[in-house]
Amino acid sequence: MSTLEEGFEGLVELIQAEDYESAFVLASALAEQGHARSQFILGMMYRQELGVAKDWDKSIYWYQLAAAQGDNDAKEELDSYRKLRAQMNEKNRKTGDPPIKFLDRLDRPPNIPQRPSSSSSSAASTGSSSLSNKSKITYDDGSVYEGDLINGNPHGKGKITFADGNMYEGDWVNGKRHGKGKSAFTNGDKYEGDYANDQRNGKGKYTFKNGNIGEGDYVNGKLHGSEKTTFPDGRIQYAIWDNGTFIRWENTPQNPSTLQKSSGSSNTSFGPDELDTAIREASDQIINGVAAGTKIGIINIQSSSAALSDYIIDELTANAVKDRIFTVLDRQEIDLIRKEMNFQNSGNVDDKTALQIGRMTGIQTIITGTVSSLGDKYRLSIIALNVQTGNMQVMFNRNIAAGKKITSLM
Repeated sequence: MSTLEEGFEGLVELIQAEDYESAFVLASALAEQGHARSQFILGMMYRQELGVAKDWDKSIYWYQLAAAQGDNDAKEELDSYRKLRAQMNEKNRKTGDPPIKFLDRLDRPPNIPQRPSSSSSSAASTGSSSLSNKSKITYDDGSVYEGDLINGNPHGKGKITFADGNMYEGDWVNGKRHGKGKSAFTNGDKYEGDYANDQRNGKGKYTFKNGNIGEGDYVNGKLHGSEKTTFPDGRIQYAIWDNGTFIRWENTPQNPSTLQKSSGSSNTSFGPDELDTAIREASDQIINGVAAGTKIGIINIQSSSAALSDYIIDELTANAVKDRIFTVLDRQEIDLIRKEMNFQNSGNVDDKTALQIGRMTGIQTIITGTVSSLGDKYRLSIIALNVQTGNMQVMFNRNIAAGKKITSLM
């Protein structure tokens, strides 16, 4: 058995064990070496947010590479993307909205970054492209890298300005951010600290535009443990994080090993269970049923638990923001309206009231839902209503087993 195949067997075992962070690292390494099935799995992980943040472009990219090697599953996934784009564009055509952009990667072959042009500056002229040189690369999406290269890939010290205006400057290893680095974002936030495998990993300091400064540990791009937060007025508190999920505020730092016990949960978010999967499926159905560019607002989720309702609202909102397909009404604005109208996130809101809230806030589509008990299961129902017409755009229903996450939130 080849080394790649042995590695792939290990990858399958990690996925079956739901250790998605470790699986992502291994899948990335195998995919970079050209293993077709690992390329397919890596595309799936980017699509389903398994161990890594959702990224449409990277999902399509790895599906394309796998399909080019004859992987039929990857071909089917690309076909499903094309059908989704066609359906959404047809809806947008009927409503007069512009075509969607988030699947444009389908129209580009999975080519490598362009080689430096003859006008590029070189620190050493050796006649061999395998040696390091300082140069400039312009990528297909408009991102620009300037710095050290080996074999045409960023390696050493370099700076990249992404197409969206965000910037990273620091250490690179084989085309990935790895080592010490600084990032500056278009919203005014800044990050300085450790990177590994193209993600924040290790110690990091995040400075917000409003002056708040957070210092803590990152694991695969997610905060974990105690984050020391210094406020502009000099106050210090510790935000407690569990694998990217905010738990609570403390006045003293906490050991990460105590998070599970002190948070009151027998298990927290260490990989998607049925609740997370159902929320992601609901988000996908909203994408299919609501035109791109629509201003949406998640109004309320009726349940017997305020914590569960808040969690589902936060996850639906986060998915909508990350998918970058809709304009999402700020949660604080919705909370103000709720307060004025005297109802809770977990309370019952009829369609008439929800539509009234939509008109008050300028939302075009409102999203509401319920969680009801069915013996040893729960039923999650999500609907999306067009504020102008009152017509239902999406109806999603899914039965969920009483898993550890939903039980801990009840």
